[in-house]
Amino acid sequence: MILFTKNKTVFLFSLLFLTIQNLATAQILTKQLHVLRGGNLPFVFSSLNDYTNGKTLGDTLGGNNWTRLSLSFTDTTAAGEDGTSNGFQFIINVSSNIIADGSSPDLPIDSLRVFSKVISSENSILTAYNKTLLLGDNLIIDATDTDILTGHAIIELSFRLNVGMGRSPDYYYTDLVFILREK
Repeated sequence: MILFTKNKTVFLFSLLFLTIQNLATAQILTKQLHVLRGGNLPFVFSSLNDYTNGKTLGDTLGGNNWTRLSLSFTDTTAAGEDGTSNGFQFIINVSSNIIADGSSPDLPIDSLRVFSKVISSENSILTAYNKTLLLGDNLIIDATDTDILTGHAIIELSFRLNVGMGRSPDYYYTDLVFILREK
């Protein structure tokens, strides 16, 4: 009977020790993405020039952009130390082409181009990419951790849509999903 109690005590002590050890080394990630400005992308094509040269929302040359985002990423352990991640990535996920609401054919998603600009960055080294969107995940911002607990950035996005001649007037739409993830 004493052996059973002793083993039970040893087992409980071991379980308690492992639980405390895991809590002390557990990784705690906090990711925040706030849209500060922007929303729907209302591309209105109303002239021959718009169809021929495309239409831009925001300034692709560094002026005011269409969408402004605040990104925050904190990686700590339960003990309050710097976590194990190498930074964060801002992704735009696209799951479908640009869909026509009427009888027109859909537009390929590669008709839409995104331009990104870093406005400010704290405790992270950011690389911004301008790219033509493709189906799936599109890396827009790559942030490298500088061994500080929290990284913060303000970024802006502009969008350009090229439809080309021969398209019927219609209402087109697609979903762009913004994702902030650990790298």
